[in-house]
Amino acid sequence: AYTIPSLALFVIIPPLIGISMIDPLNVIIALTVYSTALLLIAVPMALDTVPASVVDAADAIGFGRLRRTVTVDMPLALPVFTASLRVVVVTNIAMVSVGALIGVGGLGKLFTQGYQRDYPDQIIAGIIVTLVLALIFDRLVFLLGTLATPWTRADARVKGARS
Repeated sequence: AYTIPSLALFVIIPPLIGISMIDPLNVIIALTVYSTALLLIAVPMALDTVPASVVDAADAIGFGRLRRTVTVDMPLALPVFTASLRVVVVTNIAMVSVGALIGVGGLGKLFTQGYQRDYPDQIIAGIIVTLVLALIFDRLVFLLGTLATPWTRADARVKGARS
């Protein structure tokens, strides 16, 4: 799904679900498709980082598959998943501006109107706003991931104390 160019996806979606080309839902669906494609790769990759010895230990003490997944696998995979989620969030912020090319608007209007009017300051403003938003949300997801995994901070402090 991620190999389909975004403009092509914006053209394909409306006839499939019966909406207008300039409906904001078109952009939302396209971004959802791209996000899902990235997350379908990210989740198994994150779960693969859980050490086999930890999985074996959880199985040995009698954890069922669901309990092990929720209480062992997912928490230990969270740092890698958070890194992938940061990529998804930043990608969505960057891609939402493409919606302006089909008339949906948003941040992309700064790019399209700046180009149409030959007004580079407007284009630069769009780049700066997009960059700042991406950095803010990237940092927010990073902080949430850090708060959700206090044991990774404790490991870093212990390693620092040993040095």
